[in-house]
Amino acid sequence: MDLHNRRGLKDAAKASLSEAPNDPKKIILIHTGLSVALMLLLVVLDFVLSNQIENTGGLSGLGTRSLLTTVQSLLQLVQLVALPFWEIGYLFCAMKMARKEAAEPASLLEGFRRFGPFLRAMLLQGVIYFGIMVICIYIGTQIFMFTPFAEPMLESMMPLMSDAAALENTEVLNEAMVQAMEQSFLPLLAIIGGLFCIVAVPISYWFRMVNYALLDDPKKGAIAAMGRSRQLMRNHCFSLFQLDLSFWWYYLLQVLLNVVCYGDVLLSMAGVTLPWSGDVSFFLFYILFLVGQLALYYFARNQVEVTYALAYDSLCPPRNPKPQNHLWNDQ
Repeated sequence: MDLHNRRGLKDAAKASLSEAPNDPKKIILIHTGLSVALMLLLVVLDFVLSNQIENTGGLSGLGTRSLLTTVQSLLQLVQLVALPFWEIGYLFCAMKMARKEAAEPASLLEGFRRFGPFLRAMLLQGVIYFGIMVICIYIGTQIFMFTPFAEPMLESMMPLMSDAAALENTEVLNEAMVQAMEQSFLPLLAIIGGLFCIVAVPISYWFRMVNYALLDDPKKGAIAAMGRSRQLMRNHCFSLFQLDLSFWWYYLLQVLLNVVCYGDVLLSMAGVTLPWSGDVSFFLFYILFLVGQLALYYFARNQVEVTYALAYDSLCPPRNPKPQNHLWNDQ
């Protein structure tokens, strides 16, 4: 199997799913169903807590507000922590299905079983991307100052620079700074965003195989998995990018679902008023988003993720001579 052969990978993924010992649809239904249920539950709880916080006024309710705010933050933390590791469990199932091995529902907990290495890998990658962002902000600001986009900001600040009294007036200075930032925000953001994409996108492809490497070798640490991913992706980043592009329809549908999720906000910005309250609109569009997500994942995600798992296997040397366990031995 070859990463350059996108059609071959997709055909092999279909074959692996059709020959899987357990029903792949059951795995994706359990995974996505529980994800959707958790997201909906947390949103409802957050809505209830927000209303309780708003209705708890005065100094006498300060303790209650603090408690409710803490609970609200903890619920958000649960979603932030639980869902990524739940996703890793599904990734493990996709690898097993790609290798025509039995993927049990219990395998979905694999991300939580290996919590430490995956958390360290996420944090290390986060530090790398944060460092890239800081560098891009610095360089982007320098580039911005030497472009025509900076002229409106400089023109608004120039009168203040020659007025000592204005420089000593904090209110006037702050107002001028806010006005200058409003004039320069979009072009500055575009320059910084462009620089970040130029640097971060190739690096993200270096690390695309980190989770697979950690799942493939339980003894491997986060740094070793990142090094392994970099090694595997050497000279293959563009091929994986082409594989991503071949799934354009899948990612386009995900974008459209996210648009549906914020449908109430977008309609409000367009001046469209719905004949019910804002809360009803929010939950209506959010439930439509969740239903659409469940349908998309149920009908398409197995095919996509098993293809990516096979792409990882195609980059790794054979380790097991048994033909029933690994696809590359069937070639």
